[in-house]
Amino acid sequence: MPFHAIVFKYSFAAALVVFVSAALGCASTQSTRAPALKQPEAQALDLRRFQTVTIVPFQINPEKVKDPEIATNFGADIGARLRNDFGPLFATVRLGEPLQKSDELILTGTVTKYRPGSITGRVLLMGVGSAGLEAEVLLKDGRSGDELLRAPIDKLWAWGGFAGAAKDIDRMSAEAAAVVANTIARAKGWQPPNAK
Repeated sequence: MPFHAIVFKYSFAAALVVFVSAALGCASTQSTRAPALKQPEAQALDLRRFQTVTIVPFQINPEKVKDPEIATNFGADIGARLRNDFGPLFATVRLGEPLQKSDELILTGTVTKYRPGSITGRVLLMGVGSAGLEAEVLLKDGRSGDELLRAPIDKLWAWGGFAGAAKDIDRMSAEAAAVVANTIARAKGWQPPNAK
């Protein structure tokens, strides 16, 4: 193989890696590296007084989400992240019915759209087989039931080619759970290791 063909081959591969990395953006499935929700209400949230988090199973929009287990798994994923990724942030993180305690934070919400899409379709053509996840996250005071935060989550993945194959609905759901957990952790007082 001529030298210039070898250089082109490896240059193309390097450019493809850079392109896919840029296409994936800064989204992370790691809770401690995920960004927090951008809504001003989420940025101003103060959850320092809460010691218990109760995750009430998320609801679904039955017209756009056929499997209720998707909503249950999404809430459980957020709970596992709060329990395991940020150290002893909360004394208790549990799934179930609210205890109605004064130091209890209730996490619930609704998965309003869940479209797995098709990796094969996205490889073939951008926009074909797009995947999407939409949800609304609700945080409430366990004692009073007062709403502390209502925030939408909207994830869409429609890239074509190799970038389209780089992400599936499971990764999108994990990224969304990481963002919610990160937002709650920051509001409780946790700071990222590189925070100034």
